[in-house]
Amino acid sequence: TTLPIAPPAPVQSAPVAPAGSDRVAPKLRTRDEPPYPAQSLRANEEGTTHLEVCVSNAGRVTSASVAGSSGHARLDDSALRWIRNARFSPGQVGGVAQSMCGHDVYYEWRLDRAR
Repeated sequence: TTLPIAPPAPVQSAPVAPAGSDRVAPKLRTRDEPPYPAQSLRANEEGTTHLEVCVSNAGRVTSASVAGSSGHARLDDSALRWIRNARFSPGQVGGVAQSMCGHDVYYEWRLDRAR
């Protein structure tokens, strides 16, 4: 006698993300730049400060830290004070504003742009 063969179990496909569920990073809206410290100008200090920022769903900075130094503490401190008061368009997931951390902001300190 032959035994009946059970049909194969259905294969589950990966869930499809709903339209518009893409993650959108926060965007810096502040147009002003951090003030170039006078002592840094006199010392001809330049470099790039890498800041890591958390932004609320209202576009406010909730925390910020220096993730990479320009090589000059005065420049890094000025960038940190500036970004803490900056405004962002909040990040979004699926079109809904979300608080997000780990957002990178780089500020390049150049003497030819100093005011």
